[in-house]
Amino acid sequence: MDNADYMFNDTLHEAPAQKDAKLAERTKREYLQFAQTEFAYFVDDALADSAYATPDRFVGTAGISWMERWRVFFGQKADYEHAPDPPEWVMKRFREIRRAAANQ
Repeated sequence: MDNADYMFNDTLHEAPAQKDAKLAERTKREYLQFAQTEFAYFVDDALADSAYATPDRFVGTAGISWMERWRVFFGQKADYEHAPDPPEWVMKRFREIRRAAANQ
C-alpha cells in the first residue's frame, strides 16, 4: 500500500509555520480518508492472494507499493494508473513545497 504519507507530511509540516490550524486539520482529516480509500482498494483482493506467501525480493529505488511488488514478482505488469491518488490540493501543495525547497 502506498499511502502517499510524504505528501501529506510536507503539507502538515507547513501548517504550523504558516499558523494555519485549518490547513493542519484539513490535512489530518483528508489523510485519514485517503488512507481508508487506499486500504479498501488493495485489501479486497489482497488477502486471498498467494502473494502473501512470497518472499520480498524487490530491489530498486522506486517507492512502489507491496501490491505492485507482488504483481512484478508474479510476472504481471505493475498498474500505477488505477490506484487512488491523494486529493489534488495535497499533490499540488506537495509539488510547490518541494519546488521551493529545491530552489533554496
